[in-house]
Amino acid sequence: MIAGLADSPLLPEKLAAIADSQPAIAATLAKTLDKLVTGEDIRPQTTAKLAALIPPDRAKSLQQTLSKLWPGGKLTLLKRTPLPDALEQFTSTFRLSKGTEALLIVFDLASDGKISRLGFSPDREYE
Repeated sequence: MIAGLADSPLLPEKLAAIADSQPAIAATLAKTLDKLVTGEDIRPQTTAKLAALIPPDRAKSLQQTLSKLWPGGKLTLLKRTPLPDALEQFTSTFRLSKGTEALLIVFDLASDGKISRLGFSPDREYE
């Protein structure tokens, strides 16, 4: 980022909205967010590896964070890339925004339809 300020070709890619050719992925994420904000356990819809990373205290923390943005927030697709080991599966990066608040969500579905990645990070302008 700093090098890019001096030499613009070195700037990282901007995170800007792109067309969503697979809206079912966003729909699955939206249903997941619905469950998280109501306190429903999403672990049955996740892979075992991800379920192990969502203990009840983490789920409660996510519920509090998301309640500022969802429901009523807007999900915008910023990036979608195929997973290296499964070309029919993708990593999708979304921006969830509501008013002046926003965060980034990285979301993957496994081949069996279970959620294999659900990551949250502060919003940012660049990759």
